[in-house]
Amino acid sequence: MDATLLALIEGAAPDGVYFEARCRAASRPELEKMAEELEAYRRSATNFYHRVRSIFFLEALHRYFLPPHYPADTSGTIPFAGHQHGLARRYEEAIGVFLQHQRTHGSSDALSSALASAYHGLAFKTLAQQVQKTVRTVRGNQWTFRMGHPLDYPLKLSRELLERVQPEDPAPVLFEETAVRKNILKEARLKELLPQLADRMDAAEPFTADTAEAALRALAEESAVKAGLFINASRTMLTGQAVGPSMFDVFEIMGPERSVMRLRSQRPWHEFNRPA
Repeated sequence: MDATLLALIEGAAPDGVYFEARCRAASRPELEKMAEELEAYRRSATNFYHRVRSIFFLEALHRYFLPPHYPADTSGTIPFAGHQHGLARRYEEAIGVFLQHQRTHGSSDALSSALASAYHGLAFKTLAQQVQKTVRTVRGNQWTFRMGHPLDYPLKLSRELLERVQPEDPAPVLFEETAVRKNILKEARLKELLPQLADRMDAAEPFTADTAEAALRALAEESAVKAGLFINASRTMLTGQAVGPSMFDVFEIMGPERSVMRLRSQRPWHEFNRPA
């Protein structure tokens, strides 16, 4: 590689010497030789920033400066294997396939376009990898690129989840406050109606989604309330949430004992008794 091109890569070129001007004044053989030298340089460069700069120079050569030298009436081909590598962001492999195709079939506008795209992707992938490496060197930032690693998230249990009257009791529900206020506390009668619903569920035999639905709708009709009032309140009592899958399926999955126990619970009125 001549001294001027090396100085441009390393940022040491004298004032008035620019890569664009050098490329516009060069012939096709000179540009192709420059591309070969840059390819060899970027593979052996130990300085990170010089390597990235050489990759961007290679992109510019194939995207802007070589295509005007190709005959307008000729066509070229792009190897499918290289195209697949590019789609998978395996840019090094794509460049290797394209350059081998170039050595076998010669240069073309189509191939230079493919190389330019691959060099562009490689440059930014190289930069991204360096950013990741730099961030990871700071202990407090190590989690940034390991989002799913369990060691990065210390386990913390809410106090309410650890409190049980008997060891065999099921884990208590953590209530979502908005759901409690919307689905339970808004209707004062539910404090008396939900234990009645628990009695109906306790008597349902067999306990399935269908029998749970029949019991709920029967009590709603007898109490002159909409079934949706019981459905929404039951969802919050059993799951602590405002939305979820079919409530009757939830009854069946949770089973009669747990469903009845949670319907009879008075926790919402004890825990959320302050004014809304």
